[in-house]
Amino acid sequence: MFITVAKTDGRYVFAAGENPADDPRSFFSSEDDSYLVNGLLSSYRTFGEAHAYANRLVEAMPTIIMAKKAWSYRTAIESPPILLGIEENTVSLYNDQVNILGERVTAWKSMEPDEQEKEGEILAKEMDGIVANIESVLQQVEEDENTEDLETLVDRVGDMRVQVTGEEPEEEENEEEQPIVMPSLSQLGAARGCKQAAAEVVRGDFAKEVLRAFAEAAMRALQPSHPEVFVGLATHLLDGGYEVALSEPIEGGIRDVVSLVFDERLLLRKIVPSQPTHEKCSYGSSNFLERYWEPVVSAVGHILIEAADAVALPASSGSGCRDMMAFRTSDGSKSRVTVSRSDDGSSWFISEAMGVRTAASKFTETDLKPDKTQVRCTNKDFPTYYGRTGTVRRVSPKRDYADVTVDFMRGLGEVVLTDKDIEIAPLPS
Repeated sequence: MFITVAKTDGRYVFAAGENPADDPRSFFSSEDDSYLVNGLLSSYRTFGEAHAYANRLVEAMPTIIMAKKAWSYRTAIESPPILLGIEENTVSLYNDQVNILGERVTAWKSMEPDEQEKEGEILAKEMDGIVANIESVLQQVEEDENTEDLETLVDRVGDMRVQVTGEEPEEEENEEEQPIVMPSLSQLGAARGCKQAAAEVVRGDFAKEVLRAFAEAAMRALQPSHPEVFVGLATHLLDGGYEVALSEPIEGGIRDVVSLVFDERLLLRKIVPSQPTHEKCSYGSSNFLERYWEPVVSAVGHILIEAADAVALPASSGSGCRDMMAFRTSDGSKSRVTVSRSDDGSSWFISEAMGVRTAASKFTETDLKPDKTQVRCTNKDFPTYYGRTGTVRRVSPKRDYADVTVDFMRGLGEVVLTDKDIEIAPLPS
């Protein structure tokens, strides 16, 4: 299947079909047919939003696109239909969709068990969407002879669902029906928690939706400089991660703007400029930082700093991406990541501040600097080290305290103390 997006009267509309060579009147059009799918609009504010909803329709409900083609050729229409309430062509189109669905169920019965399970899940989701769409239309009209026809179609879909799943669909009382189209921008990552994501590998449909949410958030962040940017091709990488392209239409085709690279845990690893973008502003330039890196990281809500094995979380206001709290993916310990410019302001770099203290610690995040800060042991329970001075080597923040590795040298070597066992040694007078 294919998607096209066009601009009309300052808004964007989409069409979807099986083959670009088909009669354009057989395509599913958001302008003419959005009423058939609960949650679709007839037009959208941006190119990217229209493309995102069209892509969801192709993935979640291909039968409505196939039904529009079948209905169009069968009725040999000469112009787009004008639909008021429930007309005969509406019932006929839904009937075509249910017939196509029945053909898919028949094909499903002859599949191998593994294929049956996967295809069965897809079919069940689409069946639920079809029922929601028809019931949404039923709610908008008064009862007449056509409502009975649509109610019969709902029953047919229900019977097919029982064949596929072996169970009746669950009825939800006193709840608004949810559209089959996902929201075009969803902070799934924020709701789920990046810290939880760092501890597990996520696959399947959930991974697709999280990647889509992150990519669409990034897409919206780039719209000020690329008004028609959209979420393009997604690739599953050999290392288990993912790459999603943000692209824009140009005369005669499309071109990539940047690619978002995620690891297998769905953590954003890199923002890679395409060749055209790189020619205008290379990755290490301050221009790329301001136009691409900072807007995308702020929109996605995190960035994995691989050299430090830390996930940095931009502030919602103020310092934004310039000074970010971070946590280690290995043990959850806290640190801080700073984005700084070069002295001449032409380039930028990332640095990590070690040893961020919790509220319970008596030290600030800058007090204990590895290989620089001198401390003295104040705990008499350690008579060998009590009163002696050593150099901080490592700081490991915990929930209520911090472990501090101190090198006392002079044959005593290194020992791990807590921040409550030490004080900063006064400078020699």
